[in-house]
Amino acid sequence: MTTFISSRLAIAFSSLVLVGSAAAEADEGRTSADLLTTQQLAAGAITQTDHVTLQQHFLTIAAQNDAEAAKHAAMAQAERDNPNPGSHFPGSAALRAKHCDRLAESSRELAQGARAAASEHELMATAIAQGDHATQQRYFVTLAGTYDAEAARHADMAQGERKNANRGSHFPGNASLKAVKHCDQLSTSLQAAAKEARERAAEHARMANSN
Repeated sequence: MTTFISSRLAIAFSSLVLVGSAAAEADEGRTSADLLTTQQLAAGAITQTDHVTLQQHFLTIAAQNDAEAAKHAAMAQAERDNPNPGSHFPGSAALRAKHCDRLAESSRELAQGARAAASEHELMATAIAQGDHATQQRYFVTLAGTYDAEAARHADMAQGERKNANRGSHFPGNASLKAVKHCDQLSTSLQAAAKEARERAAEHARMANSN
């Protein structure tokens, strides 16, 4: 049995983590250093210690997002409590409150996702320590399913760009062709990663059955 996460799995997993982290950065002003740290941790998850480190990393992200959610919820409530009726833009407080509500909800969703990721890594750390191949098998089966879904999504995005080649642009087709190539490459990489994750799952299944 291989004792490392291959570069294909690591790169594909890091890409998915980066997408989630990029969304968090857009909502909450995270730095590129945060994204790099997440990528490096994800790509290096090999041992029990690595998974414990990732568990703590995602718990930290969850706590940060919980704090952001609370902050934006408080801002929304403040806007409702003080609607600024003397403003030149009546009703703008309600719009600001709605905006803060959306940010709060987004942060809560990110926190929930981070806690789920932390739980997954906690399970993996325990499974590795205990030689629990059945749990490790389930982990890679789930990972393969995630990759399959993302591969299909990017394939659909590529097809959508092919059908709408940006004809209204001064450079017809150029932007869409670049997007098609990008999405096709991601889809191919994710399909390969899904295949490899299934192979890893099969290895753990054989190990579990041999015990």
